[in-house]
Amino acid sequence: MNHPLKVDILLWLKYGIKVEYFLSDFSSGTYNGVHINSRLPQFYRERNHVSPEFQEWVTLEIQQLVKSNVLLKWDPDTMGSPSPLIIAPLLVEPSKPRLIYDARYLNCFLTLPSVEMWGLGKIPSCCWEGMYFITVDHKSGYFHVPLHPSSWTYFGV
Repeated sequence: MNHPLKVDILLWLKYGIKVEYFLSDFSSGTYNGVHINSRLPQFYRERNHVSPEFQEWVTLEIQQLVKSNVLLKWDPDTMGSPSPLIIAPLLVEPSKPRLIYDARYLNCFLTLPSVEMWGLGKIPSCCWEGMYFITVDHKSGYFHVPLHPSSWTYFGV
């Protein structure tokens, strides 16, 4: 069976996901006191929301993410602008410390397909012959999905 997004998925895995693919035709409303009335996200900054008890832990997590190339230090000379367009906050889920990137501002501009977590019985109807399948954990569950360099500007921290 051929998946309807097979070509797109393979391109995303090879070159990274382009946020532009998911942008709505137009977005309007308000997020966190910011008025939204455009197609593209505008310059946005929000401070991290990390309580003092987790600040050292967050610093170590960020260092590890940089070391493993999940995060890159912004370089205006090679990344095309003085800073990312969006700098969204980091949060910590405290019950079992987990770093969370709060992309709700960016989400205001996106049209995203709905996603369901299915059981194994659904695999034959959404995969194609020769496709590899992996499992992920929630701690680093999105690190295997690369972002295209054109999308880095939407994910500053």
